[in-house]
Amino acid sequence: MIPYWPFIVAALLAVAGVAFSWRRFQRQIGVLEYAWVQLEEQLERRHDLADRLVELVRSVVADSEPWADNVATARKSAAELANSTADAQRWENELAFAVRALLDHVDGHPELNGNVTFRNVTHRLIAVDGRILGVVDAYNELARYYNRRIERPPTSIISRIARFRPVALLDLEPTMEDEH
Repeated sequence: MIPYWPFIVAALLAVAGVAFSWRRFQRQIGVLEYAWVQLEEQLERRHDLADRLVELVRSVVADSEPWADNVATARKSAAELANSTADAQRWENELAFAVRALLDHVDGHPELNGNVTFRNVTHRLIAVDGRILGVVDAYNELARYYNRRIERPPTSIISRIARFRPVALLDLEPTMEDEH
């Protein structure tokens, strides 16, 4: 007579392995969502600072209207039109480029150079950019690890059955260079 207990133990171990792997995917998704929330918080700070920068520049520099309008439009698009990771990345990068263009336009303006509020806003933008880049790096590292698990056997089988999909990596531009 053949003992059945080794087959039962093997089946239980396989079920436990599948359950463990599925739960690990769920935890990874939760961590990625948390990292995304942290990124959204920092992007909101960037948006607020961009609004403040536009107000400040408009009040001081008379010929800044086209550049300020570009920042305001890009900021509005970044806040309202980002429905996916790719959209968010596109609109946030457009905002970053618009802020850089505005700062390049007003660079060396005598009334802004001595303005404490302007310097405060630009320093805060630099700090927020640093935090954004740090969160993006952390998010991308988590996403790479998650995507590797989806692609490699034996967890690729579980990911196909459970319909876990790869997540996109982020590449966000800073709004400022440290020299401003």
